[in-house]
Amino acid sequence: WLEKKRIGRKVEGLAACLLPFEADGSIAEKAFREAVARTGEAGLGCAVNMDTGYANYIEAGERTAVLTWTRETLGEGRPFAAGAFVEGK
Repeated sequence: WLEKKRIGRKVEGLAACLLPFEADGSIAEKAFREAVARTGEAGLGCAVNMDTGYANYIEAGERTAVLTWTRETLGEGRPFAAGAFVEGK
């Protein structure tokens, strides 16, 4: 009966990737990349620079670094979503 319940398409999705920090307040790049890699290995894309990524608390250069690390870690062609933060909006 399980075969009758299978959908005829590949399920795709995104998971929010938490942005971890070191004790000194710097971004824990290695831990972030590891989390992104595990998410990708699970067959999901990542949502970065969202609420779980503290986009409103990190600097513009850090937000750009998060995008770069995500792309490098997932690999070209792997989907991910990124939030946007505009000061005062």
